[in-house]
Amino acid sequence: MSALLAIALFTATVFARKSIVRTSLGELEGFEYETRHGKVAKVFLGIQYAVADRFESPKRVTPWDGTKTAFDYGSSCYPKARRPPRGNETFGEDCLYLNVFAPTESSPDGYAVLFYIFGGQLGPPLDFVHETIPSFGGDPERITVAGHSSGSACVSALTLSPHSNHLFAQAIHLSGSIFSKFMLYDRVVNESLLLASEMGCDGTSAEVRDCMKRKDVDDFYGAYERIGPVTDRIVDRRFYPLLDGLFFPSSLEELAKKAPKKPTLAGLTDMEGGFLTMGFSNNSMVSIPSNRWDSYGRVDLLSAIALVCHNITQLCHQMEEFYAKEDGNSTYYLTKLSQMVGDIMYNIPLTKEMSLKVDMGWPVYLYLQEHFSMTNRGHIPVSGAFHANEIVYLFGAALRSKMEFTDDDRRFQKDLLGAISSFVKWGRPHVERTNWDPATRHRPTRHIRFSSKNTMNITYFDESRSFWVERVESALLGAVFPWYKQSDAVDRIDLMSKANKKVFLCVGSLIAIVMIVLIALILFLTLERSHGGVDSDESPLVETPLGDVQGFRYREANVFLGIRFASAERFMPPNIVEPWNETYKATSFGSACYPYTSLPVSDVGSDDCLFMNIITPKEPSPEPDGYPILVFIHGGGFEFGSASHYEFEVIAQNFVSRGLIFVSFNYRLGPFGFFSTGDGVASGNNGLWDQGTALVFVHKVIESFGGDRNRITVSGQSAGSMSITALTLSLQTNGLFDQAIMMSGSLFAPALYSDRVVDQSQILARALGCNDSSSSENVFECVRSKNISDFYDVFDSLPPINDELIGIRFHPRLNCSFFSSDLRSLTRIASPKPTIIGITDTEAGLFTMSDDHWSPVAISKTERPTFGETQLERILRILSGKSEDFFHLLKQFYIDRSAPDQARDSSFYLTRLTEVASDATFNIPVIQEALIKKNAGWPMYLYLETNIESVHKGLPINGTFHNTDLRNLFHKVAHNAYQEAMIEGFVSFVKNGEPTVNGTHWRPITQAFTHFVFGKENEMSVAPMMKESMDFWFDKVATSMDKKDFSPSVPLVFCETNCYA
Repeated sequence: MSALLAIALFTATVFARKSIVRTSLGELEGFEYETRHGKVAKVFLGIQYAVADRFESPKRVTPWDGTKTAFDYGSSCYPKARRPPRGNETFGEDCLYLNVFAPTESSPDGYAVLFYIFGGQLGPPLDFVHETIPSFGGDPERITVAGHSSGSACVSALTLSPHSNHLFAQAIHLSGSIFSKFMLYDRVVNESLLLASEMGCDGTSAEVRDCMKRKDVDDFYGAYERIGPVTDRIVDRRFYPLLDGLFFPSSLEELAKKAPKKPTLAGLTDMEGGFLTMGFSNNSMVSIPSNRWDSYGRVDLLSAIALVCHNITQLCHQMEEFYAKEDGNSTYYLTKLSQMVGDIMYNIPLTKEMSLKVDMGWPVYLYLQEHFSMTNRGHIPVSGAFHANEIVYLFGAALRSKMEFTDDDRRFQKDLLGAISSFVKWGRPHVERTNWDPATRHRPTRHIRFSSKNTMNITYFDESRSFWVERVESALLGAVFPWYKQSDAVDRIDLMSKANKKVFLCVGSLIAIVMIVLIALILFLTLERSHGGVDSDESPLVETPLGDVQGFRYREANVFLGIRFASAERFMPPNIVEPWNETYKATSFGSACYPYTSLPVSDVGSDDCLFMNIITPKEPSPEPDGYPILVFIHGGGFEFGSASHYEFEVIAQNFVSRGLIFVSFNYRLGPFGFFSTGDGVASGNNGLWDQGTALVFVHKVIESFGGDRNRITVSGQSAGSMSITALTLSLQTNGLFDQAIMMSGSLFAPALYSDRVVDQSQILARALGCNDSSSSENVFECVRSKNISDFYDVFDSLPPINDELIGIRFHPRLNCSFFSSDLRSLTRIASPKPTIIGITDTEAGLFTMSDDHWSPVAISKTERPTFGETQLERILRILSGKSEDFFHLLKQFYIDRSAPDQARDSSFYLTRLTEVASDATFNIPVIQEALIKKNAGWPMYLYLETNIESVHKGLPINGTFHNTDLRNLFHKVAHNAYQEAMIEGFVSFVKNGEPTVNGTHWRPITQAFTHFVFGKENEMSVAPMMKESMDFWFDKVATSMDKKDFSPSVPLVFCETNCYA
């Protein structure tokens, strides 16, 4: 018990001397303290376990050189509301610190470890402790996680989630459960949107996140104060955890069945609600001021009941019958109020969780605290031990100024500390003169009662449990207790993009920081918006040849999310999914594939990521063969992205409502999808094989969803469009669909299919320590053996790509397994597909106007005012490679062309930079593919998106940037003629094979270079698209020089390549 006492009595210690420990990450210097009882402990304060940019997932601290001092507490994370620091406390966003207290004497087997949670990020500190605790004398196999209130709810989450429950051995719950009313409540999404809107941040999730990242802390506090408190709930609490489908991959009951059964000590006080009703909490909406205690009556209690029953007549009546049936005085009604609040917030949730775990065989030791200090309570009409009362005995007088302990207080403190420390050490709590046995299936509420005389008992809030579990109908319980709605929550919340699956965001302890707003917001900003309009009573079931699939109804659409279409070991080709027996529940997006990127993304990655989403009209097709199908492939430079970025609500509105089926899916990215040794060992293109396998799966099942597999159109944007180049030309996939829509991307650019991916794969292998150059097999097996953390540890250390305009490290490759010949030859061999293909008028603006220096053409805000001819020449030399003649041609066109001297300011050079990057990366490859396919007999429909309004305010260049089409097609923006024209053109093409817009027939490319212009007028044009650039590239450059010295960024019109391997 000495180690625990050293923690509990830490405030009463005297300085002794310094202490040094050497951990696997580096050396730490702490100090020793001597308690008033003569016990000495080693103390290490403010150890940084992780770092995190605002709204980004935490990253484990890297090893350090030298000795770090650990003498002072680290900064506290920002609280919900403004308040002055306490003592030496400081606030900051750099706040991920932990503290270690250890005995000075060593233990041969290592000490048991108590990991106490006040709230916050939980995955990274547990990982950190597991690795470093042996250096402090602890046993990593005997870690007990403990928490109070919200911290206890976090312990619930850690025990249930498969991403954390292997990091510790036991658990202690003090008055809190994840089953509580204020946990797992999907209203947090709306609350987050409300705060964001108050701060002037609206739009897509990514846009809101980026806007919030730019705000000052005072902006958060100001917005929160303007919104005001929550008044329709028991506590003023807006941000908290919720079921997300990732950290919690299934319902709590299912997780409890699958999780390792942890010995658990859990308990409550006998009057938890008194903390919230008797003025101890500033966040309670049911706190009764002392001047109203004597007049509090039945009408007041009924008002409080109405706050909970949400005007559900039957539930309100039943609660009135239970909590306010009898007449009584003010003390009676205040006691009933406290009982009701305690039941809803603490008692029923914790007993529900523990009875569930007991029933599944978890060793659970229950307690009930009835002891409380009369001498420090004062005149309060409600008696009993209130919420947080035990904290006074564990950690000192944290809630009130000075605490005077009586002999009974000291006895209770000794019993409580003894029970906890014995449980931490030996897995079983011990209290003198009492045999504390665990609960069992036959006695699920057996517990010890801490009172004037400690006794074992089996009645544990029996009346309240009987009322809520037996008398209240289950259909009504969802209004009060979230576990009755949890499957819906899991099904209807999906995470956007990147991060560590072990991240769990929870609120702060009620006794300390009540809410960490900046951290809780991360949860919202990694979520898609809530699914308004979902009909929870409709669960459409589809019987496919592979097995039954159950989705959910959204307005006039049936939605099926996260259907597994294939599986694959890392770096290996995919295998289409085997038939399944049980009904496949397809109600939440599947995991995203691991990204490779230096850009901030919010995906949570996984190797198990090959999932598909199918959204269909609710009604059967009027056509006997079924609905046409639009398959969409997401972009992201082959290095990041996910099908879950595209909101099914918008898809249902913009596409499915017009009479088609929409399909999207994930494919492997970065090295996980395109690593190649350049030979048959790892030939590359696994990401493309994933896409082909997805199309095979669609062929197998789509008729069951009401689709016509003979009318499949594949579409994609950016890297998704480049993928369609491959799918249309590969003889492996060309026969799996009938038409194509290509938005802003073509593979007719050597930098995107060359053997440079082999060189980059070798660089990655060497960074991972796989240096055996004598054998591709050895290198490949070495790389495959690495943990995912090994990859992310080295990604940032890889050298930048400085010889390409927009460097993509991992991408497709011309290999003979997927591509049987070069692209031009395949164009003549492959079956022609009617294709819509197009670009925006200022594609590269997205890249040149970026503040992130991830490519040579990215010019930050601070660099733009001084950007001039010298800087542009440097970039032109990247494109020209070793060819001086080519450089001079580029300079003549992009610098000297038709520009009077007085116009040559920074905006001019930035515009020309964007022009050359757009031409080389997007415009010329896309137009080249369109022309080559047109000449080979493919029906090609060309389009150009033009700038219709200034959507890039404050930037020195204007135009329609890359990704503008995504905003029009897939994001929640107000409908306009421009957006409607694009949707109409695409949908008519999918349904009829020929696009029309507002009754105008969109003619295919002819010698006159016919194309459709999406802009103010939405009209056909016969003028050559981007004539000056085409004349320059297709005429002057193509015919004037030797191309062998050109950069890989030069479009394919100059560089044709044969099959490499």
